[in-house]
Amino acid sequence: MKNRKFNKWDLDYITNGLRVRVDRMEYEGDLSDLGNEVGMNVGYRYKDMTQDDINDFINGFKHGVSLTNGTH
Repeated sequence: MKNRKFNKWDLDYITNGLRVRVDRMEYEGDLSDLGNEVGMNVGYRYKDMTQDDINDFINGFKHGVSLTNGTH
């Protein structure tokens, strides 16, 4: 399994990709569409993500949400 680093340059790459997408977006969707947009940009940054990589990302996402909704 690859050790996937994460730093401010990775976040900058992902957020810039989302910014470009925002400027071109012409649809209204639901939270699954948000997940798709974020997932595509994360996937562009971290090529060839394994299932373990995806699970790590999802677990981090769940932790972040739990810090904001009182379930942490």
